[in-house]
Amino acid sequence: MTFKEQIAADLANVILNPDEFAETTVYTSKGGTAKIILAVWEYDNFGAEFQTPGESWKKHGTVTLARTDIADPENGDMISNAAGEIFEVQSLEGRSSAANIITVIQSARKTVGHIRGK
Repeated sequence: MTFKEQIAADLANVILNPDEFAETTVYTSKGGTAKIILAVWEYDNFGAEFQTPGESWKKHGTVTLARTDIADPENGDMISNAAGEIFEVQSLEGRSSAANIITVIQSARKTVGHIRGK
């Protein structure tokens, strides 16, 4: 097994394992349909909220997801965590052959129905 293959296997078997770090997540690309995936959520300042000038308080953080699930995340895509909180993708922070790391901020949209296109 090559090093890249080992990293991909570790991502799938350990990092994105729901018994380890991952949680069920709903990801919806702009204009797309919802897709249920596994992802690792990490909130900045341990989930603390911050205020964007002129906007309400919002959580923000990073999410790690498999490239096989979401190959090209884009600013404006929507993502929901296991608690049903809805976030908007702000940027692609990092990319490897196996994973994408995105920055997210809590959306003003309050229901999962928005993310599923209902």
